[in-house]
Amino acid sequence: MAELQPAPNLKIGLTAAARSLRWQSVLRTLSEIRLLGKLDAITCSLAVSCCARAEEWTKALQTLQSSTHIAKLRPDTVLFNSVLPCFRGNWKCAFEMQRTMQTARLQHDAATCNGNLAGCRKQQAWRQAVSLLACSLMVGIQLDIVPWNVVISALELDMWPRAILLLLHTHTTSVQPDLLTYNSAVTACEKTWEYALTVHSTSCSSGSLPDSIGFGAIINACEKGMQWEAAIVCLRMMHEDRLSNGVAYSAAVHACERCAQWELALLLLDDLMQSEIKDPYALFFAPPFPSYSSWGSVFFVDVNV
Repeated sequence: MAELQPAPNLKIGLTAAARSLRWQSVLRTLSEIRLLGKLDAITCSLAVSCCARAEEWTKALQTLQSSTHIAKLRPDTVLFNSVLPCFRGNWKCAFEMQRTMQTARLQHDAATCNGNLAGCRKQQAWRQAVSLLACSLMVGIQLDIVPWNVVISALELDMWPRAILLLLHTHTTSVQPDLLTYNSAVTACEKTWEYALTVHSTSCSSGSLPDSIGFGAIINACEKGMQWEAAIVCLRMMHEDRLSNGVAYSAAVHACERCAQWELALLLLDDLMQSEIKDPYALFFAPPFPSYSSWGSVFFVDVNV
């Protein structure tokens, strides 16, 4: 059997191997360091992170779980949280890591919750995201608005009722919804224009004024709901706040086209061409129109909602 190298040399070699994702070499070196009794939390974290980034999820979990049986190492919540971001490509392994923390009698905290939620959002695992948020609140973890935003964002695909409930629930807690919270909720409501406008109203009442993303989501909802008047009003508000863009114009044009408001749609296109917006999106995706003569600016048209 070859003589073991000094622990400092082994740790240097492990670090180099981890950087190049040579996880087999990392695990061999980790075993040698363990035989010398020189294993520490940083070395273990490097090995777990390397395996996870190489998508060797089973090896990563086995390495992390084995560390909990080393009395001298004493893994803590900080160690688990430090490697959690590497598991974002596999939320199941991230949740298994959390169960390992519970087995080791380690309390997960806000950083653990945020790390797991990021993985759920990436893989659109909205059920797990909602469950994790609920469990974190039940055990008394103090959370800021970030995890709420992540969960609401994960609900953007036909899950608008849950998104609305979560938004309402934030008002019963100590967290304050921000612009991202409202934008995510509006995006979730793009197929239900009434709720999209309600979220918009709530946002304005709370002092969180919509940006181009929020306005764009509202106009998209109005287009889908054939609410051309509301779409024009929102576009006018964007114009007043200097937030107008080609995408918003395109949605408003389509809202008018779907309601047979051909003249108003042409007014929008004419206004876009005369503006300083250098976005060809609206023109490229504009619907076909009957032949009309030139029109004036849309913002001189009186639209009552």
